[in-house]
Amino acid sequence: MSNEVSPQGNRAKISHRSSEPQLGFAQGDLDEDLVWTLPGSSLISGEAKGATAVIQRAKTIVAHGVNFELKHILIGRQGAALSLHNAAQRGAVRLDEHLATVMTMRDGKIAAIDIYLSDIEMLNTFFVAHQ
Repeated sequence: MSNEVSPQGNRAKISHRSSEPQLGFAQGDLDEDLVWTLPGSSLISGEAKGATAVIQRAKTIVAHGVNFELKHILIGRQGAALSLHNAAQRGAVRLDEHLATVMTMRDGKIAAIDIYLSDIEMLNTFFVAHQ
């Protein structure tokens, strides 16, 4: 089976417009050995290993009121990269960052997600354990 990604397939989206976070992907879209890396020392930083941990991290991000603006989808032979702008406000604490989400595909499933951020300290300040 080819790992090549098409622009029409494997698009994941996350929305927080309802009371329950709506993830545009299901656990079946995720490789069982998936690892999602995110820099920094925040509540969401580090490695999320496995589909359950990845979905929980996505729900945590959505629960913090983050708005996602998809700028570009870049397609490669082994995966895709998303250029995003994330923004949120909680009192005086603001999140306003640009990021690249690089997804590696294996056998039609997301096998790895690596995040590259424009402002790691802003992420650390916004995503704290106690609010």
